[in-house]
Amino acid sequence: MKKIIFIMAFYCLLRTTSANGQEFGFAGKINYTDSLMILFGTEDAVDTLISATGTFHFKRELEHPELLTIAAIDIKNNRISNFRRFFAGSGSGSLNSEFSNLGNIPVELSETRYNEIYDDFRNHLNPLVRIARKVIDTSYSEQLTAEGKGLCNKLYDFINTVEDQVIEEFIRKNPDNIVGAYVFKNYFKTEVNAGKSRHLYDKFQADLQRTSYLKDVFLKIAAAEKIAVGLPAPVFSVTSLDGDTVAIGLPQDGYTIIDFWGTWCGPCLKGMERMKKYHQKYQDKIKFIGVAYNDNKSDLQRVIEEKQLDWPQILNNDQKTDLVKLFNIYTAPTKILIDKEGKIEQIFTGETDAFYSYLDNLILK
Repeated sequence: MKKIIFIMAFYCLLRTTSANGQEFGFAGKINYTDSLMILFGTEDAVDTLISATGTFHFKRELEHPELLTIAAIDIKNNRISNFRRFFAGSGSGSLNSEFSNLGNIPVELSETRYNEIYDDFRNHLNPLVRIARKVIDTSYSEQLTAEGKGLCNKLYDFINTVEDQVIEEFIRKNPDNIVGAYVFKNYFKTEVNAGKSRHLYDKFQADLQRTSYLKDVFLKIAAAEKIAVGLPAPVFSVTSLDGDTVAIGLPQDGYTIIDFWGTWCGPCLKGMERMKKYHQKYQDKIKFIGVAYNDNKSDLQRVIEEKQLDWPQILNNDQKTDLVKLFNIYTAPTKILIDKEGKIEQIFTGETDAFYSYLDNLILK
């Protein structure tokens, strides 16, 4: 196995070559006045070369037809072109483009079927994505009233619902091809709806279920099915930033709250003052545990000190067990309430009043 590591603003990837894959060759030219670093590959594996003329030729083994990306970087001025993405399997492809127009140039492929299916999906989804971005930009306007911002939020939620419908309909219509598997893995909210995800997964052919795309989906479904209200919480122990061992999931005298958050999460930080008040209010009846993820120790310690958080804090990156995967966490903040018997009482996503109202009703009833 051959490993090449590149450190860039958006890539740090590993290439793995499979002897049993499909060979694909890709060649062409990106016209520019200076030398270019040209990148080509998948989300998980990228090849690179330095070209003084903009010409390139790549050859690689694909496990199965995959979504490929080509991009170019002006080395001298550290400028990046647009990405060009396309779906390809065995065979060959070529491209000739200006540096600034790379994202808009069609790719010539010897096998076009998969890319045509992928383009059909993007043609249905892209207009919705563009509208959603415009709505978000509009909502940030200082001239917009509170009512106007409320309407923008409702419109954004509606567009997201339509996007979800487009994605689900595409998956239902394409259980017989690899593009449907790719869209399932990368676009469908598997973590939110395990039952529907299982139903969609079962419609795919067995050979597609063995691909890396659907193997990932299967693991997400399995995780989501284990984390639900009424089911036993996972039992394990972790080490807090203070070096103390913290046990989770065992029957105990009181309730437990696991708060998944991050120093990078605006709503999480905004809600910490209220969390502090509720910790002071119910700490004799509820054990509070914070789990910071996608974070680093220095940032976490700084925020803990600034906000004077006095309940155990866990840095997910430092644990042997990935708690984010274990508890099927897909958004921050997520607060999981575990009852005295070690079962999941409730799951709350986002910083909402419902969580605090539930605690009041639970403890004061």
